[in-house]
Amino acid sequence: MKNQKRMLLSAVIAAAIGATGAVASAAEPTVQDMQKQIEALQAQLSQLQATQQSQLSARDVDLTVEKVLADAHKRSQLLQLEGFTAGYSNGKFLLQSADGNYSFSPYMMMQFRHVLNYADSTSPSGKSDSDHGFEIRRLKFGMNGNVITKNLGYTIVWNTDYDGGDMYLEDAIIKYKFDDSGWTVFGGQFKDPVHHERMMDDATQLAVDRSMADEYIGGGGTGRTQGIGLTYENDVIKGTVAYTDGNRQMNTMALDNGPDFGITGRLEWLVMGDRANYNSFSALGTKEDMLVIGGGANWTEYGSTNVLYHTVDAQYESAGGLALYGAYLGAYGDYSSGSTYDWGLVAQAAYLIPDSQWEVFGRYSLVDYDNVSKDLHEIAVGFNHYLRNHNAKITVDVTYLPNGAGTGDVGVGYVASGDKDQVVLRSQFQLVL
Repeated sequence: MKNQKRMLLSAVIAAAIGATGAVASAAEPTVQDMQKQIEALQAQLSQLQATQQSQLSARDVDLTVEKVLADAHKRSQLLQLEGFTAGYSNGKFLLQSADGNYSFSPYMMMQFRHVLNYADSTSPSGKSDSDHGFEIRRLKFGMNGNVITKNLGYTIVWNTDYDGGDMYLEDAIIKYKFDDSGWTVFGGQFKDPVHHERMMDDATQLAVDRSMADEYIGGGGTGRTQGIGLTYENDVIKGTVAYTDGNRQMNTMALDNGPDFGITGRLEWLVMGDRANYNSFSALGTKEDMLVIGGGANWTEYGSTNVLYHTVDAQYESAGGLALYGAYLGAYGDYSSGSTYDWGLVAQAAYLIPDSQWEVFGRYSLVDYDNVSKDLHEIAVGFNHYLRNHNAKITVDVTYLPNGAGTGDVGVGYVASGDKDQVVLRSQFQLVL
């Protein structure tokens, strides 16, 4: 650009000299005339320089814009070839590669609950006792998907303690499916796969929370554990076996003072229908009648002590909105002081009102402790209002405990009160993303 300016200036000066010479030969100019000519030539030079600079700047801008557009087009073509997809599908957010080998789905669930508990008092005054309040029963964050290949999946979930709000790891599972063979191997921290009611997701329960029988002598006893397992599934049968650290070994170290080990097995038979409906106790979304019969057992060794949990259950759903579930639960304990056998029952029914998002339900559960004189009974009725399936729903239920709640479970709203009767009113709003 400097060379161009120099050439332009030289041309102007030469022209000026030539013009001056011509004028001089015609007539001798004055000093004032020469000064005016120089000023006019300088003005023309400044105008030419400004025009050239403007043209060069505009060209630079055009070149820059062209480069940016070319780079953007190149990047868009790369994304198009890779084919990443993102959006909301089948009730969850999804980010996935074109070949499906990588996927990521975030997860969040919140259950906001109010509990009113009325219990006859065992105090000498004989006055009844009542209490009520709000709580965040569950607040979970997690993710699931697959990496490297469609067959290698993962699930990670954190929960928050309803009493204090501390966050802790709940599930951490890695699983690998052997193509179309039906076999899947898994490992990590998971629910001990014994009791169907416990294995059912928190978000797809029928009532506000699980039954008393499951809490006391079912899945509440086996809980979450750490270990490895193997699952086989075809169109009719699904079976799972697992070798674990034993009952209730969530977030424990490899070497601790807990159980020696645990062995778990469960078998499910799809008699008819779609197995996908087995993941909810409601007939919401059921298009054809379904029946599944299952059973499971867990043996955990604590030194010289052995505990055996076992169950048999059946679940039926109809396209007309009826949902039924029943289970027998048993817990055998072999201790140095002797042996005990506790058992229980769960029976529940629900009906989805046609052409509506309203569902009514009832549940009865029984707990028979070997060393307690009175059985525990749970009688509950309630309703669900589905704002958007299980992703947004309101649940209200009333539970009557004629013989009290035994040792009690504040987490589900039952307060220990000996063998005095108890009434519990629970209301809950659930949001799942």
